[in-house]
This record gives sequence, structure tokens and C-alpha cells, in this order.
Amino acid sequence: MVAFVIVLFVSLSYVATLEAFQTHNIVDDKHFLTQEQVEKLQKKCDDMISRLHIEPVIVITDVADKTTMEFADDYYDANGYGVGEDHSGLLMAVDMQNRTLWISETGKGIDIITDKRREAILDEVTPFATGHNYFELCNQFLSQVDKYAIHDSQTTSYAGKIIYMAKTPFPYVVSLAGSILIVLCWTAVSRPRATVEKAAYEESGSFVLDHAEDRFLTETTTSVRIEKPSSGGGGGTHVGSSGTTHSGSGRSF
Repeated sequence: MVAFVIVLFVSLSYVATLEAFQTHNIVDDKHFLTQEQVEKLQKKCDDMISRLHIEPVIVITDVADKTTMEFADDYYDANGYGVGEDHSGLLMAVDMQNRTLWISETGKGIDIITDKRREAILDEVTPFATGHNYFELCNQFLSQVDKYAIHDSQTTSYAGKIIYMAKTPFPYVVSLAGSILIVLCWTAVSRPRATVEKAAYEESGSFVLDHAEDRFLTETTTSVRIEKPSSGGGGGTHVGSSGTTHSGSGRSF
């Protein structure tokens, strides 16, 4: 009886310890992360929520009875994640049973994480999943999202546009072109005019045009391709089972 109580106590303590490793935004059902790692990742999530107004979520689990995409969308919606009325944020599901990473975006997250950016993120994090380095997988995911969100915030606000343009060569090229134009105009205006007319060197009636002929020499055709406007945001979107719009894609590892 005493041995049974000891075993039960140890088992409950072990379960409690495992559950302590879960936080609101970092859910590790597979217990790959230490408590310190989970807390570090959660602090990073909290910082992103306050600075960028999007909520990142990471879930490491086994997905059964639905696709990884359906799980990611439904988990995000069912647990009330997201900032604002449009529930801005994104979730990365690490599906160990199907060996699949899936990134699902909602609200502002759809605008920030475009198809191209999502593929770049997957390029960055998938090797960590393959190499069983789950902390770095989560850490790099958050860092990549943070990078793109900061870039967008800098290029959409008025002050941000000024800062962003100051870091590009565009204003310097414009200034140089303007300076050259001013010099050329000033040179043209300042050039001394001729004081002697051409009539002074030409005898009156000496030039007579007695033959005129038009000859076709060549033809030049210029083609201009008109590009169709590209769609913004995350490209293709879909509606989850709760009625919320999501975008996303994934990759096997």
C-alpha cells in the first residue's frame, strides 16, 4: 500500500511538472521543451503582442481525425487567440504524427505573412524540425514573424516611411538627378546667344529646292507588357469551421 502511494505521488508530480511547461501561447504536448525554454518563448510572444498587435501561437502535438490545416485553424479559433476584432495573429502547428509543419494566419497576420514570406519562414525553420531542435524551431519562427511585422510597420506609418526611405538609395538618386537637371537648365539659360544672323553669310536667293523625295528606311516597333496587379496579403484564403478567414500552408519534415 505504501509503495502504491509513493508511485502514485511520483506519477502525479511528474504529470504536474509536464503540465507546468505549458503556457498560453506555447503548447508542447510532446514535452520536447524545458520549462525555461517555454517561458523564454512565451516572453517573446508577449513582447510581440504588445509591440506588433499580433498574437503568435505554437502547438507541438499529434494531430488525428483531421488535417494539420484544419487542426491549426480550429485550435486558433477555439481558444480565442488573436488581437482586435479581426483576431490578428498566426499559429504554427508542429504535427509530429504526420511530420508536418503548418502555419495558419488570421486578420493582420494574413497581410503580414504573404505566400512568399511563409515559404521563406518554412525554409528557415524546417531544418530545425528535421534535426529535432524544437526550441530553435520555435524561436526562429517567432524571430522571422517579428522581422516581417516590423518591416511592414516601418513602411506603412508616415514616420516609418520616412525612416524606411532614408535607408534606401531612392532619395539620394532623386537629389542627384535634380541637381543635374538644375545645372543643365542653368547652362542652357546662361549660354551666350549668336549676334550675327545666318543671312549675313548667305546670298539672297542662292538656295533653291528643286527636288524632294520620301524614302522609307526602317520601322521600329516597341512592345510593352502590361502586368496584372498582384493580389496582396497571404494570397489564397479559406474559411475555417468556425467561420473565421485564414490563410496558410505547410511543409513535411
